[in-house]
Amino acid sequence: LPKGMDEAAFKALYRDASCGPVYFARGKYALERYLGQRLPASVRVGGRRPRLGSPGAETDESRRLKTQGESDLAKARSSTGLDTFEVKYLEGLLALGEGRFQEGAGALSSYVDRNPWDASAIGLLSVAAFLAGDLARAERCASQAIALEPGLAVYRTRGDIRYCLARPREAAEDYGRALDVDPGNAVLLASRGLARQTAGDASGAIADYDASLGIDPDSARALNVFWRISSGWTG
Repeated sequence: LPKGMDEAAFKALYRDASCGPVYFARGKYALERYLGQRLPASVRVGGRRPRLGSPGAETDESRRLKTQGESDLAKARSSTGLDTFEVKYLEGLLALGEGRFQEGAGALSSYVDRNPWDASAIGLLSVAAFLAGDLARAERCASQAIALEPGLAVYRTRGDIRYCLARPREAAEDYGRALDVDPGNAVLLASRGLARQTAGDASGAIADYDASLGIDPDSARALNVFWRISSGWTG
């Protein structure tokens, strides 16, 4: 449910969507969940750009959420009582979900400029800038979001960004902070292992790889082999 709204109030939105703020709240709810299903399923970090995986096939649920969000966005554009930057936020969510990362970053910027306290939106802008390849901007936004509201997702994002910026020690520190929140996350352990490996900490890297493999032998092993081969490290 949208923050601060109980179930009865939320359902009422669907019965009486008569003004801009209602379309915004309802569209935001649908498109944020659509985005959660449509971001790339995996991101490999290497060189100075992220390598994106595929988001996977759309489901009936993701199509339903997208249709609802697009409908509310269209109504929000012509409604009263809604600022342009709020419409831009909905446009940014839709663009990100459709893989138009640079366009999404531009739209989200309009919202963030007017809402510099919204850590969630700033975190999304960081993700959009990262996926668009604007690493300097992505790092600034991630750091700003962390200062407002530290959390697993934004630490992981900043770790990926800093690895792409050839700062593996800082990346390992960010992955470590994310692991403080979710110590059993095999992907995070493997990511920190890669950062430690790149920074020359072989024993730390091996410890992380082993821990990752112990939690999820299949996916973690695939990542481990890929990273070892691509880096030329066989130790």
